[in-house]
Amino acid sequence: MQTSLEKLRPIAESKQCSLAQLAIAWLIAQPQTNAIVGARNAEQATANAKAGDVKLSENELAEIDAIGRIVTDSLDDRPVMWDF
Repeated sequence: MQTSLEKLRPIAESKQCSLAQLAIAWLIAQPQTNAIVGARNAEQATANAKAGDVKLSENELAEIDAIGRIVTDSLDDRPVMWDF
């Protein structure tokens, strides 16, 4: 069985971007959402900024959403995931 990252990798490759850039581009494409990303150095900041150049079609967005559900569907309904 492929992991979600293994399923996302071909999409990133087709867009000539990293998985991180794909994730940021997906987030930017969500309605009423802004992406706030961090960087440890100038190279990371430059790489993150390039996510703005990644354009995802409606079909690609739907495919990424479906892949994301592989992870999220197994979560329970608790609003707080961690108990400290």
